Amino acid sequence: LVFNRLAGLHHRMNDHTEALKFYQRAFQSREKILPTNHPSLAESYTCLGLIYSEVGDFDRVLEYTTTALN
Repeated sequence: LVFNRLAGLHHRMNDHTEALKFYQRAFQSREKILPTNHPSLAESYTCLGLIYSEVGDFDRVLEYTTTALN
């Protein structure tokens, strides 16, 4: 998805606010069309967890990482 690519670009530029916005949009798009156990959803949860880790929101890191593993 385009949103995931844009998120990755902003992530690499250390623009965490924009990266988070695009990762969330990518997740929302995937969530609408994919089954809940699809690997792409796990990837979205992982990416969101990474961004939250970099901004120091460790409660969300735990939440999204745990969800990705399930």
